[in-house]
Amino acid sequence: KFLLNLNELNRLQSQINGQPEVASDSSGQSFLDAVGSAEPQEPDLIPYLFEGDIILTEDQMNKTLAEKRIEALFKKIGRAPPTKRSLTSETSKRWSFPIAYSIDTSTGVNSAAVQVGIDKWSELTCATFRHCYSYVGRLNTPSPVAQEVSIGTGCFRMGTVTHEIGHALGFYHEQARPERDDFVAVGTQNIANNWQGQFTKQSYRSTINYGVQYDYGSVMHYGSYYLSVNGRQTITTKDANYQATIGQRDVGPSFADVKQINTAY
Repeated sequence: KFLLNLNELNRLQSQINGQPEVASDSSGQSFLDAVGSAEPQEPDLIPYLFEGDIILTEDQMNKTLAEKRIEALFKKIGRAPPTKRSLTSETSKRWSFPIAYSIDTSTGVNSAAVQVGIDKWSELTCATFRHCYSYVGRLNTPSPVAQEVSIGTGCFRMGTVTHEIGHALGFYHEQARPERDDFVAVGTQNIANNWQGQFTKQSYRSTINYGVQYDYGSVMHYGSYYLSVNGRQTITTKDANYQATIGQRDVGPSFADVKQINTAY
C-alpha cells in the first residue's frame, strides 16, 4: 500500500511540475518496476521511501496526498496554493528527553559514526539521549515501541547519521519547505518521471519553521545532483554562491538546524 501511495504521489507531483505522467496500471506496476531496478545514488536516497529516506505513517501519507491533490487543483485553475511556514507541525510527534537508544551492531553498522552523530545533536541542542530509514517525528503509538533509525551500508559519515536522526527529531528535508521556490529552482526536466514525487513540497499546514529562514547549509538539504537522470543539476540555488553548499553531510547540523530543534523542544 505504501508503494501504491508513493505511485499516486508521484503522479500528482508530475502533474504539479508539468511533467508527463508515468503510465501505470491500477497496481502501479511501472513505479514498482522502477523502484525494484533502481540503485540508490546516496545512502539517504532509497527509491522506495518518501524523499529517499522517510517512512510516512498511513496518516501522514494520507495528509500528504490530500494536500497534493489540492495543490494539483490550484495548478489546474492557475492559482498558487497558500504557503509560508521545516519541522513537522504535529506536536504529538515530539519526544520527551532523554531519548533511550541502542545500536544494533549485528547489522554491521559503523557504531562509532552513529555515536558521533548522536553526540553532535546532544552537544548543540537541548536534545538528550540515553545509553539511516526514519519516521518524521516521534511515533504516536498507544504503548512505547522502539523506533528504528536505519543507518545502512555507506552511512559512515557523521553528517549522514545526524541527517537521519534529524528526521526522527521531526525534520523534513529542507528543500521540501513550502517557500523553497524562493531560494532554489528544482530542475524537474532533469528528474526521471518516476522520481518526481521525491521533490514534493510540504504545505504550511504540515510544517512550521519558527521564523528560521531557509537554510542552504542545512544537513537536511538535498545536493545539487540528487536523482539526476542526465547528469545535470536537479536543484539550482537562486544565489549561486550557495550552489556548493547544499547537500553537505560533513559539517553536521547547521546553526539554523540547531535553532529550530532548540525552539521546538
